[in-house]
Amino acid sequence: MLKSGSRVIGIDDAPFRRGVDRKTHIVGVMSRLSGYVEKVFVGEVTVDGDDSTERISDIVSSAGNVLAVLTDGVTFGGLNVCDIRKVAEATGVPVISFVDHMPDVERMAEAIQKHTVRPEGKIGILRALTTHRVEVDGHAAFLNIEGTDLDTAREIIRASTIRGHTPEPLRLAHLIAGALKNGVSRGRP
Repeated sequence: MLKSGSRVIGIDDAPFRRGVDRKTHIVGVMSRLSGYVEKVFVGEVTVDGDDSTERISDIVSSAGNVLAVLTDGVTFGGLNVCDIRKVAEATGVPVISFVDHMPDVERMAEAIQKHTVRPEGKIGILRALTTHRVEVDGHAAFLNIEGTDLDTAREIIRASTIRGHTPEPLRLAHLIAGALKNGVSRGRP
């Protein structure tokens, strides 16, 4: 049983203009499972670069004691692939990537091959992931998990989801990241 006072961090990236922006923001929102927000972290990643694993590890390491990291997928700043296994190993904190659709790894691999400098490592990370389908408030969600088991990950996702089917820290990270770029937030992750 998870304690409502346990903390999780949700991480999402800001929109960017392909071909124009070299960097984009990533936002981390640390909240208790009950939804109470304690901290907001802002960093940057290189668009289509190789630094999201390090930047996300930096955010998690500076956060203190957290139960898990929730990421909006595993790509940030376009095709900047986060190695969630390395984040979990470097920080000692489980990582759960969350998306509401089944990732198309082969389509992503084609884009990475075409648009990035060092595609092999990124494609290897994507192909090594195991995607799990779970139900959240009657909606399908797809998780990649490192550092914990599927049952615990499912429990963390459900406990951190206040309304709808997106965990609250991810929803807030998405809104804040959008506002940083556009001056106002829109939509859901």
